[in-house]
Amino acid sequence: MAAEEVRAEFIRRYRELRPHATLQRFGIYEALQLALRAMAFMWAQVPGWERVAETYLVLAFERLKSRLPE
Repeated sequence: MAAEEVRAEFIRRYRELRPHATLQRFGIYEALQLALRAMAFMWAQVPGWERVAETYLVLAFERLKSRLPE
């Protein structure tokens, strides 16, 4: 819940500072970053990496399918 609030605030502020910026690819960039984090946990092979990587990948997929907050 806190991450969603911070995300919404970031997007709101970004839109305020860059009113003419296009955010059509924002979800793609966000999903890529989350997928990279999942891969980093996979490569590290720390205990519980499967669960952490899966969480990041699920969140990445949600970012691809969701709309940006207004």
